[in-house]
Amino acid sequence: MSPAEAELPAADLYTRLAQALDRALAAPETGGSGFVDPAPRVDPGIFRPAGELPEHLFDRNAIQGLAKFCLFDGLGYAAIRSGAFTEFERRKLANTIQPLTLVFSGSQTVETAYPFDGRAGWICIPVEVPEALGAAATVEIERDGQLLFSGSVRQGTRDYRAGLWLVNAAGRLLGAVHGADSDVAVKVQVDDRTAWTIANPPAETGRPRTFELDLAPFCADGRVARVSVFNPATGVEAARSPVGVFASHRTHFLIARPRIENGMCRAVLMFWKDGRRQRLSLAYAEDLTLDVVAKADLPDPDDASFEGGDNSFALGLDVLGTGEVMILGEDGQVLGKLPPLAQILGLAGLLDAAQEPTPRTLVASAREAAAGRRWSEAVELWTACIARFGEKPHWLANKARALLEAGRHAEAGRDYVSLAERFAHLPDGMIGLARLAQARKDWAGALSLWTLCLEKFSDTRAPQWKAAKAQALRQLGRYAEAELLLRQLDEREPDGFAKARIQAAIDHAHQAGRTAARHDELSEEIEARFPVDGGNPDLIEGMRLLSRLGDYERARQRLLLAVPRAATAEEIDVLFRAIGEIVEAGSRGPLWEQLLGAARAVSPELELRLLLAHERFSEFERRFDALRDALAGNDNLPLLARVRARLAKPRRGVFAEPKVFGIGLSRTGTQSLTEALGIVGIDAAHWTNPLTYQLIGPTDVYLFGACTDISVAQDFEKLYYQYPNARFVWTQRPLEGWKASVTRHYEFWHRASGIAGIGRELDRGTVPFGLSRAAIEFGLYLNETDFAAAHLSFERRVRGFFRDKPAGKLLELDVFAGEGWAELCAFLGCAVPDRPFPHSNKGL
Repeated sequence: MSPAEAELPAADLYTRLAQALDRALAAPETGGSGFVDPAPRVDPGIFRPAGELPEHLFDRNAIQGLAKFCLFDGLGYAAIRSGAFTEFERRKLANTIQPLTLVFSGSQTVETAYPFDGRAGWICIPVEVPEALGAAATVEIERDGQLLFSGSVRQGTRDYRAGLWLVNAAGRLLGAVHGADSDVAVKVQVDDRTAWTIANPPAETGRPRTFELDLAPFCADGRVARVSVFNPATGVEAARSPVGVFASHRTHFLIARPRIENGMCRAVLMFWKDGRRQRLSLAYAEDLTLDVVAKADLPDPDDASFEGGDNSFALGLDVLGTGEVMILGEDGQVLGKLPPLAQILGLAGLLDAAQEPTPRTLVASAREAAAGRRWSEAVELWTACIARFGEKPHWLANKARALLEAGRHAEAGRDYVSLAERFAHLPDGMIGLARLAQARKDWAGALSLWTLCLEKFSDTRAPQWKAAKAQALRQLGRYAEAELLLRQLDEREPDGFAKARIQAAIDHAHQAGRTAARHDELSEEIEARFPVDGGNPDLIEGMRLLSRLGDYERARQRLLLAVPRAATAEEIDVLFRAIGEIVEAGSRGPLWEQLLGAARAVSPELELRLLLAHERFSEFERRFDALRDALAGNDNLPLLARVRARLAKPRRGVFAEPKVFGIGLSRTGTQSLTEALGIVGIDAAHWTNPLTYQLIGPTDVYLFGACTDISVAQDFEKLYYQYPNARFVWTQRPLEGWKASVTRHYEFWHRASGIAGIGRELDRGTVPFGLSRAAIEFGLYLNETDFAAAHLSFERRVRGFFRDKPAGKLLELDVFAGEGWAELCAFLGCAVPDRPFPHSNKGL
């Protein structure tokens, strides 16, 4: 909004704000393939009710995930995120009735349904609530067998959303509230002092109630006005700190959109004096010395700068955090000073809801979503940006990358092919196709594409391309070539490629049968490149490489040094994984306890996962309930919620669940089965517990809806009797193909071939998971003469056990013969998904 607009008469300004908001609410959603929602879309912050209920029952900005539930005036309401459907699914399911199942306190089931009109957004549905629902009741919401929400039943509140815009030249704040009934009061505070309580008469349906408030009494010279808007009946804030105001009579400053970027605080600073916009400078005062660090027309990027007509400025954090930063007018007069850094960053909530989005705001939002790994949101934002402002190659590439990271490989592939064809002079399309091949574990295709990139394009990213090519070579077993390529990179940039080069050298030594001969050489290089006294990053990287070398004793020594120093979430996660792999089960507890103390300060998710590893289930339940909101958007939230729900049930209820166990041998498609089970809504663990990094054991089987691979296959008879309603999927593969694949698998991971060689490595304790791993391998393979005999022995064991069992307990599934959804979904009694059956982990 320009200063001229800010000086419009109030009535005209209200009209323009309302018109802009109406345009934003009426804008149709356009997807990447051109599909437009069949009806104009409402603001995603306002729920579309499926029945008569208050639209402001849920605050969309405060909830994440696929669904939510709350009570309001004794009635139950479920909020369902229909936007979770893909564009194709929305079109296909438009004008259908969608079933919904709610389970209260783990036992009371309510079936309902809602009409789905095909539009993205949120739908709010009234739900019958069982009588005598206790104060500590829980609820699960499921749709077609997929868990959408699991949590405690909470009371809803009557609240609204607010938008605050600008302070005009007369020091007046412009804003609006919407989403609440007219009888809900609006309280505005400035600097924690009550300024106004507004109870306007009813506004027109669908239009916001606007207001204009005088800030002058609250803005002393050089002070920041911190504005908050909330419902006095509930105390819930609808908006906070959206503007910062410096006022001196008719002199006003507005700081908008502050953010941290590359060690700088970037913000927009606007200034009016006597109704006229003026040019500004920033000055830095320390020890009574005043130095001008930036002017609107003389940027100095080393200290500070103004960037563009809106007087956006960037200040180094060290400058902003010390001394005082003054604001100077054209004549050099000190007009005011910037507040402390913490206050400036507190102003970052500015949301000009009445303005049409600009390329800059959409791009910033998309990049922010990608940085937070919210890939589906990033796809939507890039799609909107392209639809509104045209196609730019880097926007298309960013959208395709978000699709790739979101697992939407087919769509990403189409976009990358289009980029490669339409912008053949740019490498983005070909790079994307190479990364897509890597994601699909098509290493031969990735190698060809990276080689073509290096031949066709001369680019500063060539070292990263060569490193990616080396990764493809490693995955294809061409370790000598990978080591040579990485050695060339390492010689040019020792700090960037040392780890990859040493790892390739270890793989090459394993393949050539020269691990023992090169052990000392490689160990010395690890110690030299990643010294023990080099801090936790070096300790951790050295630990990883020593583990790969099979030197677990020295790897454990590094682990013991690194755990007490762990401070970041990344360090805690890496060490958490390493504890499961290289420390025997009985010795893990004290190390987990040290990581738990560090995790409490930096990562709610890791705190909960470490509590699960400890099997401190009561504490896990309490902490999950307390931390759930902090986990919004976390990839592991659905798994943690499922675990929390099972722990809340009576134990006999969990043992009676219709669990699924994949009992195929290694390299028979067990990981593909695991992904397929996840697609149909069953939480599945493959080989290890993905939350605790331990081999699947009895506790993990209890906590998950499905478990697969040989850590389950070894005990399938016992599981049959422990879980009487369970079903078993026996993934199979023709013998010759299986022998070749499993041999390569053990050569890569165990550095040995054949039953005898693997046994020797297990005897020496040079493979991950120690004695627990050895027990599984000897139980299934190593007491036989060769892999063919082990395959036949297991087949006899399965067929013999299930020969006299009821029909429908065992499915034999051969994904290598083309079997997939039809057989699996018929066995499970679920609908066939509208996507290809997964074929994972084909790299070996």
